[in-house]
Amino acid sequence: MSTATLSLILLSVMLLIIMVATIIIIAVLISKNKSTSVPPSATVPQMLHCTSCGEMIPAGTQYCPKCGALNENASRYANVQQDSPSAGFAVLSFFFPLIGLILYLVFKDQTPLKAKSCGMGALTGFITSVIFTILFVIIYVVFIFGMLSMYA
Repeated sequence: MSTATLSLILLSVMLLIIMVATIIIIAVLISKNKSTSVPPSATVPQMLHCTSCGEMIPAGTQYCPKCGALNENASRYANVQQDSPSAGFAVLSFFFPLIGLILYLVFKDQTPLKAKSCGMGALTGFITSVIFTILFVIIYVVFIFGMLSMYA
């Protein structure tokens, strides 16, 4: 075997190791984020008190069924979204970093944990693609110089 072939095999193995390590790092980061998510019952109360008569009413109800008064707390809990890290969005962002950046910008205000997953996936995907590009250029140059030295 020529030195060009050996270096090509060595660099290919290095690329594979880097890719596996990156996927493991993403999995570890996502699993750490899941342990910090808030349970749904802690963020949205199931029942609220009417501000007028004190009757217990379901969260999100606009008017009290007993006295008919407008529930001032209804708008506060009406559009609450559950936030948790998303492995699916992280993987999507890893393979398509531009989509991950867009998802991060969309989710950052309403669901920050999901946005963090997208951002971390996009950043890791971008860094990995830069590393792969550099390694492929090195492989290409080594291969071309190896081929040229064979015919010289």
